[in-house]
Amino acid sequence: EDGIRDVAVTGVQTCALPISDQMTRIEWSGRWKWYDVDVTQFTNVEEIWATNFTNGVLTIDGLQNLEDLGLKFATITNDLTISNCPDLGFLRIQRLEAENIIIDWDTCQDLYEIDFNSNDWDSDRVDDLLISFANSLVKYPRSGWYFAIQGGTNAAPTSAADEAISIIEDNNWDIYYN
Repeated sequence: EDGIRDVAVTGVQTCALPISDQMTRIEWSGRWKWYDVDVTQFTNVEEIWATNFTNGVLTIDGLQNLEDLGLKFATITNDLTISNCPDLGFLRIQRLEAENIIIDWDTCQDLYEIDFNSNDWDSDRVDDLLISFANSLVKYPRSGWYFAIQGGTNAAPTSAADEAISIIEDNNWDIYYN
C-alpha cells in the first residue's frame, strides 16, 4: 500500500492518500503526521475533509474543482495557505492550530459559507481574517450566506475590524462571532 511516510520512522504508515489523480473526494482521519503533502496532484478533487492530523505546511492551491474544504483538529506547525480554488464554496476550519492562515480570497470567489472555530485564536487573528476578507469584497463584491468565527471571548473582533464588518454586512453576508 502506498502512503506518505515519515522519513524518521520505518514500517509505520503515517498517511495513506489515494494514488489516482482522478479522485473527487479525499477524506482522512487519524493521528497521522503528514509532512508537507502536496494535494495539488489531485486535480479533480471536489471535496477534502481532514481530521486529526499534524503537518508542517499545508497548501491547497490550484484545485479548480474543489467545492468543499473541511479541516478539523489539525496542527500545522507553519502555514495553511488556500488559493486559486475558484469553485470553493464551503470552507470549514475547526480547532486548527497554525502559525499563519493565508487565504487568497480574490482567487476563491465562489465562497458562500465560511466557518472558523478555534479555542486558541485571539482578537488579532480574527481582525486579520475579517479585514482581509473585507478587502477582497471591496475589489470583488459578492454575496454569500455567512461568515462565522467562533472562538470564545478571546476571539472577539476589536474596533479595528469595525469597518471590515460593515463591508461584509453591506455585501449581504451574515456575520457571527463569539
